[in-house]
Amino acid sequence: MVAHVLGSRSRKSQQKLLRWLSKFDIQFWCTDNYLAYQLLPRETHSIGKRFTQGIKHQNLNLRNKIKRLNRKT
Repeated sequence: MVAHVLGSRSRKSQQKLLRWLSKFDIQFWCTDNYLAYQLLPRETHSIGKRFTQGIKHQNLNLRNKIKRLNRKT
């Protein structure tokens, strides 16, 4: 993980994350099919559970180890 943004899954949050990540040479993006991710370039954007399963597992591990990241609902 190189960067993260805490907030809603809005276009504004994604733009903030993309500003942080613009410093790095990102080769490909793995996301679910959420509308805000349409800002990503199609040629480097992979959509689907197959690609995001590892990311979700890492988020689960972080939530278990860092209690401030726990969901409130």
